[in-house]
Amino acid sequence: MRKSLRKLKEKTIEKIHQYCTNKFCWYKFWDEHPWSYFIHWLIFFIFIAGMIIFLPWVSTVELWKADIVSTSVTVISFPAPTDLTATAVSSSRIDLAWSSVSGAVSYKVYREGLFIGSSTATFYSDTGLNSSTNYSYTVLAVNVFGGKSEQSSSVLATTQSIGGGGGAIYVPPEEEVVEEEVEEVAEEEKTVAEKLAEIPIPVLEKPIKEMTIAEIKKAITEIVTVINQLKALLAKITATVPAIPTEYKFEKTLKYGQTLKDVEYLQEFLKAQGTEIYPEGIVSGWFGPLTKAAVIRFQEKYVSDILAPWGLTKGTGLVGSTTRAKLNTLLGK
Repeated sequence: MRKSLRKLKEKTIEKIHQYCTNKFCWYKFWDEHPWSYFIHWLIFFIFIAGMIIFLPWVSTVELWKADIVSTSVTVISFPAPTDLTATAVSSSRIDLAWSSVSGAVSYKVYREGLFIGSSTATFYSDTGLNSSTNYSYTVLAVNVFGGKSEQSSSVLATTQSIGGGGGAIYVPPEEEVVEEEVEEVAEEEKTVAEKLAEIPIPVLEKPIKEMTIAEIKKAITEIVTVINQLKALLAKITATVPAIPTEYKFEKTLKYGQTLKDVEYLQEFLKAQGTEIYPEGIVSGWFGPLTKAAVIRFQEKYVSDILAPWGLTKGTGLVGSTTRAKLNTLLGK
């Protein structure tokens, strides 16, 4: 029996050898090189050990990358606007102002949690409101990548009332009315230089290195107060015209006979300058003789900025480069 099995084994091996004569055969290789079994098993175990060690390391690298991304997002974030104020100007308008945010290119304004408009400046006028009504406002900043800050703290303002009902209306004596009107006119006629002169500029009584911490804090508070006063004055100088979009800028040459949306914005601007510039106050979009006369008055009011560069002293009625530059400057552009 054993001889038969041995012969069968030898016969089988001989056939395998014959089959593998001209081809690479693992069986023949292992039969001729018994040590190769050890090499193959060693490679297999090294592969398994490598997978056990490598896979946890890959997970660690992925977590490390995720941590870097999270850190990057935190670095580029920026704070919400501060010092938000809301002032009721009339029964249908509330003016907002806030401190600028470093890195912000625009600001989004929200009323009662709903978006109402954007501004590239640090102020905004909300119009078309109901009289004697409370409104809540917040503002957020937007950077050049479209990223948004958190919303600012909310502020409340109440529009002015149109007039009371059901009772007698108090009419002040004529002397009081005249006195109030004179005070208002005197305030309006103050020049920017006069208003600047009224702002007290803090002076350090001794060098900073000789000051105590309390004295330094007091000096900083005084300086911040002056900065806020200057910001408020600047906001009045560059006050927006509600009917003109905040992002609009005068870029086209405007002249007599044109009918354009730009002419309509020009008329709105001239109307906001008062009756001394545009007494008719007509807003039609057509550049007619009344609009031309208003442009001439505006040019002659700012003769040094608009006409002097051309050697002129009389207005032309043509809204050219220097006239547009002055318009945009007064709009805060």
